[in-house]
Amino acid sequence: MLDSLPDELIIDIIHRLDLLSALRCRQVYRRLGNIVKNSASLQYKNELTAAGMVDGSPGEDTIPTRLAMLKEYTAAWKEKEPNVLKLEPIKSPDYYGHKVVGGVVAYRSREQAVESDWKLNFVRLPSERRGILERRWTVSASDVKEYAIDPSQDLLVFVAILPGDGMQAGRSSVEIRLLSLASGKPHPSAVRSFLPCGTYNSREIILRISGDFICVWLGQHVKEHIATIWNWVSGDQRLRISAPPFHSVLLPSGHLLVASHQDPSPHIVVHDLHHNFPESPSHTFHFPSSYVAAGARIDELKSSEVPTWRLSTQFAGPFSTSPNSSLLFITFFCFSPRSAIPAGLQRKHKCIIPASTLLRHTRSDNVDVGASVPWATWGKDLLLVPLPIVNDCRSQFGMKALRVEMSDLTTTGAVELKVYDFNRIRFEASECATGLDDPNDDEDIAYPWGFRMGVFSNLRLPPFTTRIFKYRPGRPSLRLNPYFTEDGILLAYDNWFLGMTQPFVQHLEMLYF
Repeated sequence: MLDSLPDELIIDIIHRLDLLSALRCRQVYRRLGNIVKNSASLQYKNELTAAGMVDGSPGEDTIPTRLAMLKEYTAAWKEKEPNVLKLEPIKSPDYYGHKVVGGVVAYRSREQAVESDWKLNFVRLPSERRGILERRWTVSASDVKEYAIDPSQDLLVFVAILPGDGMQAGRSSVEIRLLSLASGKPHPSAVRSFLPCGTYNSREIILRISGDFICVWLGQHVKEHIATIWNWVSGDQRLRISAPPFHSVLLPSGHLLVASHQDPSPHIVVHDLHHNFPESPSHTFHFPSSYVAAGARIDELKSSEVPTWRLSTQFAGPFSTSPNSSLLFITFFCFSPRSAIPAGLQRKHKCIIPASTLLRHTRSDNVDVGASVPWATWGKDLLLVPLPIVNDCRSQFGMKALRVEMSDLTTTGAVELKVYDFNRIRFEASECATGLDDPNDDEDIAYPWGFRMGVFSNLRLPPFTTRIFKYRPGRPSLRLNPYFTEDGILLAYDNWFLGMTQPFVQHLEMLYF
């Protein structure tokens, strides 16, 4: 039957398959193998999937050209030395932290010690591959308590405090503002540029953006946070629940994951924001009873950063990191319910799982909405984080993690950067090595008590690649922060090494791959 189909139709059919199925087509018979091998569009699709990328905005580049660019890009991360660009440092007499998201540095500053003088400053990092020129601009932020940005959607979100409206017993009204990051004006895609958010009682506010959704956590008291989620494009409030910010993750796919960190029953619930009643969990992922017996709880749940490019965006580039390539980090706190176990063995440990792998179980025809997903179904996909990056993983982007070693900084002035790429676990998880098979292994004792019991010993170490290189910053500093971007790694460090002096100076050095 296939012999009667033209090559163009066969290519279209193979395009609809996942990566592994498409690659298996090469083994069916010679004609299919030649079609897969000789089709630039199929090669490009397979390379994109294997790299955790998606095709970018339409442009003049042909498929063969994009394929060559993609291969060069992935090879650069693995083996080529980065090109270094030192940008003009940030100088400010009064500086209040910074964030780096999607190739944009954001920080608050003011010229004088006056609340009304606060402003937000932005530095768009240049990118030759995506045709981006460096740009610096400011937006007034006098009444802003918290902010978040998503350059991939040209989105700037303010959480503003309105003390003149709704002041009751020390509580102020909170308002969400949806602005264009580039102009500071109301965002053209938002139906409503202002969203009411309830009241604020001087406790912390946490704000996150993920795709079409934004979430604001308002601290009600020490142990409770109220999470409110909107579809920022339509202005509809989708969910309002009690959920600790460090035990919940908002994914670009429109799912809120909330981890139970209390004993005796650790679990993760999924709220599907696309459902008519998202307040009811669509699925619950359970852990085995062995975890309870070992005295374990989920201490933290977080996700790596991923851009959510709208392909019409000017700076999307020929290809971009896929929003489905986020990596979930689940931190367990294991302790002994028996006093005979030394306190030193009461430790935290991290596990990882691709978000797409976890959510795959929510799309299964065999799992109904509201059903429980047993450990036997999904636990085999949970992997141990390799020991070297358990405690010093400074930045995560897509399926990559970054560790910085500064032991040589005071002697040679150089830092060591280690890039861990976990992209392979999306295809090779079943081939992972068991991490705790050998009880006599010296490294095994570094894992917390409980991970050597029963089901814990079956958790596996993931396959990954590591890129290690040394870099000497332009100036020595003990406060060097690395940040992933789609184009490389940004190193930001201040003038603290020789004592803080005025004005505050933040140095920016970009390593392009």
